[in-house]
Amino acid sequence: VKLINNKKRNKFLNVTNFLLKNHNVLDHTQKIIKNYRRIHGPLAIIIESMGAGGAQQVLSRLINHWCLRGDDLLLITFNKKKEYFKLSKNLKRVVLNCSIPSKNTVHKIILNLYRVFLIRRAIKENQYKKIISFITTTNILTLISSFGLNKKVIVCERNDIVQQKSLSLTNILRYILYKKSWKITTNTIKAKFILKRYLKISNIFYFPNLLRIKPKIIKKMSPSRDFFLAIGRLVPQKNFEFLIKSFSKSNMKNVDLLIIGEGKEKEKLKKLINDLNVGHKVKLLGNVKNPYPFYNKAKGLIMVSNYEGSPNVLWEALSCGLPCIISD
Repeated sequence: VKLINNKKRNKFLNVTNFLLKNHNVLDHTQKIIKNYRRIHGPLAIIIESMGAGGAQQVLSRLINHWCLRGDDLLLITFNKKKEYFKLSKNLKRVVLNCSIPSKNTVHKIILNLYRVFLIRRAIKENQYKKIISFITTTNILTLISSFGLNKKVIVCERNDIVQQKSLSLTNILRYILYKKSWKITTNTIKAKFILKRYLKISNIFYFPNLLRIKPKIIKKMSPSRDFFLAIGRLVPQKNFEFLIKSFSKSNMKNVDLLIIGEGKEKEKLKKLINDLNVGHKVKLLGNVKNPYPFYNKAKGLIMVSNYEGSPNVLWEALSCGLPCIISD
């Protein structure tokens, strides 16, 4: 400015002042981010449902983060019943409506072939080149559905593949089809090591689970009695039947067991609680959106699953300083 004459200097300052007054800093910043961030292109995500599970919790946070930064996302699910997590309004959805309980083996095969047809049609209609699939059975169906369509498929394993009691057909299909995937992700180092040795491929990557940050303000809770906490889907893998039977044999008179979660074993567990006459001590609370008040007041977390992948519940409890009792 000092090197130019006063006339040019005044003109320069007038233009600068005009720009500063009419400049929207936030809008400018968003345009820079949109144009210079790494863009992955349109992405389709396939999962059976968005119910209250650990994989769904991780996926919901990924979806909302990607939508916030402006990515073009499509979510394909088998159903839209009892969705637990709030998803971005910018997310595109395709619901296949094919979550029908199988009556026998033949019906199950026919149903899965029908799902393959529906997934393939959805993939072809929406023209997404990259696909992320979550959980073993859905991974297999997605890889079959995308065969010959020139798609890059990322499959996500979320459980202990050694302890998981899958049918031999599932293991055979996983061995054949996973080699056709673009990338494979696991949420434990053990699973990555086993899959590398099992499949003899190198495109396998370890991504640790997201951890929900403990809220600064936790809703106050004043339970009438002390309690231990257990959280998970009410399915055989989580072994709640064993936990309830064990707790009923304990001598702790003034301590309860609170179980958070929903699942197909709910009625069976209710009957067990009644048969053991422990309804005053063991309570099934259903799904709870915010477990942190329970983490904050519990005497400890108990997890006796037959097997786990990388359990979100355990990491959340530990992040709150809660003592944890777990099975090996």
